[in-house]
Amino acid sequence: MFIILVLYIYIILSEYMVNMYTIILCGVNMLIKRNISVLLIVIILGIIAYQHKYVFSLINLSCDIITGGKVGTSGSNKDIGNNHISRTQLRVATFNICSGYNLFGKPMDLSGRSRDYLIEGGFDIVGLQEVRQNSPAYGTTKDQITTLAQDTFPFKRFYNSTTVEDTADYGLGLLSKYEAVRHNQYTLPNHEASEPRILTQSEVFIRGKRIFVFVTHLEWNYDSYRQKQMSFIRDKLDSLKGQSFIVFGDWNVKSNSEYNIFSDYKIVNGYNNVWYSTYNKTADGLRTLDNIILSNDFKINKIDMIYTEDSDHSALYVDLEF
Repeated sequence: MFIILVLYIYIILSEYMVNMYTIILCGVNMLIKRNISVLLIVIILGIIAYQHKYVFSLINLSCDIITGGKVGTSGSNKDIGNNHISRTQLRVATFNICSGYNLFGKPMDLSGRSRDYLIEGGFDIVGLQEVRQNSPAYGTTKDQITTLAQDTFPFKRFYNSTTVEDTADYGLGLLSKYEAVRHNQYTLPNHEASEPRILTQSEVFIRGKRIFVFVTHLEWNYDSYRQKQMSFIRDKLDSLKGQSFIVFGDWNVKSNSEYNIFSDYKIVNGYNNVWYSTYNKTADGLRTLDNIILSNDFKINKIDMIYTEDSDHSALYVDLEF
């Protein structure tokens, strides 16, 4: 039986190379209890789930049931009721950093207060817009992604959408406390006179749950192209067919009704008709430009924003549970 367990673990790890700690503890626990029937059930379920890429969710669920929720949990998880199946808490945010300029047009050192907001906010994953890399004209921060990540976010990525000032890369960013893998980016429908707009895609695994993470920044001047871009994103989300996702964005909407295109999913800014004015320039019309779109399997516990004048946007965040 031990040989079967070892082979089982090897098959799973060869595909994902994660959650080894949970799997081993679960297997040892079952062997100690000599619960061979449960071990066989988990193996069969694992083989079936492996074909559908949900294997770790089933393993974690089985381990939690068998061990009373004692394996693979962390301080951020809690038990719900008396069923001993732990839930995972997650705090995520979207933040347009204005290329390192503050609300008054002065360059900021992003190693200061802007980074402090991300640390003190306790965020697990952050989607960033208007990120510039290697730009001599934008303040003292050259590598904005690394400066904001530091030791708080071990996994970071910059997505380049265009080049400005001949030398500077400009685009989107992702900061995560969890490993992000399988990165892609899609070119959105774009007016020839506008800056290129993209949608980025990564995958993050948290306690066996695969979450597709997207970041975007949409068209400001040409409304019809912004609608095309939103339609592209909706179609991409529909194609996931019920899988978990988070979309961070500066959507540049001119009306809150534009978000209705995502009405089949959870819309954070505007949830329960509560709106957050994350755009700080009060004279420029609608201020609810920043939003997070979620798959329906997430439970929303809290929504708020962190006001800052270190950008022309404030950070919008949401506390999730799954």
